[in-house]
Amino acid sequence: MNAKLIRMLLSFVLLSAVVAGVAMAQTLGKVRGTVVDRETGEPLVGANVTIEATTLGAACDVNGEFIVLSVPPGNYSLRATYVGYRAMRIRNIEVTIGLTTEVNFSLESEAIPGPAIEIIAVPPLISKNATNTISLVDAEQIQQLPVRNVANIFTLAPGVIQQGGNYYVRGGRAEETAYYVDGVLVNNPMNGALQLNVITNAIEQIQTQVGGMTAQYGNAMSAVVSTTTKTGGPKYNFAFELIT
Repeated sequence: MNAKLIRMLLSFVLLSAVVAGVAMAQTLGKVRGTVVDRETGEPLVGANVTIEATTLGAACDVNGEFIVLSVPPGNYSLRATYVGYRAMRIRNIEVTIGLTTEVNFSLESEAIPGPAIEIIAVPPLISKNATNTISLVDAEQIQQLPVRNVANIFTLAPGVIQQGGNYYVRGGRAEETAYYVDGVLVNNPMNGALQLNVITNAIEQIQTQVGGMTAQYGNAMSAVVSTTTKTGGPKYNFAFELIT
């Protein structure tokens, strides 16, 4: 009897770990790209690329390509270094939930060490990794919007309308939209409605996918709304909001 109980507890722990891993994977993004010589275009094998203010990074392969997995969504600065070359930093790199952000470096050779080259990246107008309609709102944009909470921001996405307290996407039923917070489904199991709202100051990104979702969102027919909360940092920050 004791052995059977132990096996059941172990199975429960393993299942919980798998579910937690899947939930976390749905809230992370990837960064990939190349590091080459600016003059010759030759790949720089073994060049190091790091995401500043984090412990994440990668080294380039024989083709000069790198990939950084499991990157929390947000705005970052990437730095590329290689022996004999001037280091380069690219700021304003936006990492999005479930998508791959491409960043390419062209390093300049140098005989004497000098200051790093710094570039401010401009987000592309069209994401090559998105196969459906995706609307993304980050923390900076949320501060400027005249609306609050996840549901009201969701209505700003194309094809979304609000009627009678429910939200409909392109004529679909209200319960056909899946709402996630940090990878956890928060729909009401009885009627499929949004069950949990996140305070505005705690939101890092809200991503809305309309149609064409992958198999990992098998319970969604109309749209998927993924909310990612902010992560901690080395400095304390305080804020308050007054609504009348």
